[in-house]
Amino acid sequence: PCSTSIIYCCTPGEEIVAGSYNNLPKATMIISSLRFVVLFFAGVRFSRANVLHLRNSRDSPRPWKRFTFPRAEIEAAGYSCEVFGQKSWNGVAVLSRLPVEEIRRGLPGDDADEQARYIEAVVMGDRHAVTVAGLYLPNGNPAPGPKYDYKLAWMDRLRQRGAELLATEQPVMMLGDYNVIPEPRDAARPENWVDDALFLPESRAAFRALVNLGLTDAVRALA
Repeated sequence: PCSTSIIYCCTPGEEIVAGSYNNLPKATMIISSLRFVVLFFAGVRFSRANVLHLRNSRDSPRPWKRFTFPRAEIEAAGYSCEVFGQKSWNGVAVLSRLPVEEIRRGLPGDDADEQARYIEAVVMGDRHAVTVAGLYLPNGNPAPGPKYDYKLAWMDRLRQRGAELLATEQPVMMLGDYNVIPEPRDAARPENWVDDALFLPESRAAFRALVNLGLTDAVRALA
């Protein structure tokens, strides 16, 4: 399924052109292991992105562990790294060639949530400061159950944070893996997903509530 959506919000009078906004070329990448270094440099070569979001950028504070984030190599390529990682699971990162300020790690709204699924940074573009939010939304399976309850609660917190960001009237980009199949056309065989957390009506409604805040779904807009 097309379970990854990238959402951008443009201020009035601005438009998304050829995958860039505010002279801020950007990309989002899904990472499965440290082999992502090869994919990362390939992506940089082809995209020339100033800002990248990585998800599954799991990390360990102990350098001999398998999933240590390769900060030195990425910085050598000209990017600063802002990472919110865990030892074996999840993890999100924002990489930027441009100055970055006001880093937030973790989605507001639940102080007990320790999962590394949300990072936010203000990137200083040529004309505006742009808030870049990188996220890895929970899968939610099996549903129903505690994991699905967590997914829906997380999506409601994301909607609340999106509303707060939009209220600033500053440019916002929300990048990442939303783990949602918004419409049947987003799956090759939608009938195979009717009982999956990604396709349940509640998940799709929560996704629409986020977009309906005033965001533009770039998967649709740039298709």
